[in-house]
Amino acid sequence: MLNKEQVKYTQLYSKLKQELQLQGKASATLKLYARSFYKAAKYFQRCPDNLTAEELKGYFADLISRHAWSTVKIERCGLQFFYKHVLQKEWEWVEILKPPRVKKLPDILSVNEVHTLFNLIQKQRYRACLFAIYSMGLRISEGLALQIGDIDKERMLVHIRNGKGHKDRFVPLPIITRNVLANYWKTHRNPVLLFPSMQGGYKRAGSTSDSMNCAGLRSALKSVLREAKIFRQITTHSLRHSYATHLVELGVNLSVIQKYLGHKSPTTTVVYTHLSKSAHDQSVLLINRHMLQFFSAK
Repeated sequence: MLNKEQVKYTQLYSKLKQELQLQGKASATLKLYARSFYKAAKYFQRCPDNLTAEELKGYFADLISRHAWSTVKIERCGLQFFYKHVLQKEWEWVEILKPPRVKKLPDILSVNEVHTLFNLIQKQRYRACLFAIYSMGLRISEGLALQIGDIDKERMLVHIRNGKGHKDRFVPLPIITRNVLANYWKTHRNPVLLFPSMQGGYKRAGSTSDSMNCAGLRSALKSVLREAKIFRQITTHSLRHSYATHLVELGVNLSVIQKYLGHKSPTTTVVYTHLSKSAHDQSVLLINRHMLQFFSAK
């Protein structure tokens, strides 16, 4: 990139980050959109402020050949935000890219598999954090951000702060989860965080203001999945899906599950009825009973 272009790139990059902050975008979105701007500039070796429709077609065609649609959609949204809020131009190339609408069902764990995994996790900090995520249906960011002040022991609730969409919510605190969290907290006694960073050991953890790193948590889960010979696509987020599905199987009302998970729309929560084994088994039983009628009559 020429010096003149480099100067312009730096100015526009700073303005993009400023606009993302002014629009109240989450830090994760800020990083993703800023990276999409960087990647486009690197690809064209100039600032992506005057790209033609043909150049954009070629760029996205190349992205589609090398990446999943989920990644391509992020790149599109990042550039679209840049054009609208930084350049104050309309995004005129809507027809260039139309990602297919795919409705995928997530892989989940059975109750027995969840029990097996937690028995295999050796390190207490990972076991406690992953159990908190599962037993309260949390996102990984929500679990790692938990603070002592979020625990309401009187009402047995946990205040989840600044979740997806900057929304707060309350979730039930199971008695066993309260005990697991209390026992783990005694190992570090951090005055604020339930899951502080462990860099520097437990003594350092008692004074740090940084949360535990998510990479170690994910690595611990992958390790026990291999040990348990579970080869489905299970991630830390699968624990949240499993929690919701298990609540459906227990007969908990869908509107209540929606509230606990912090879903904006009930249609997002309905997917767990498709994952429920008890609902599936009952349906199969009824179908078989119905079909047998055709051969039972003499």
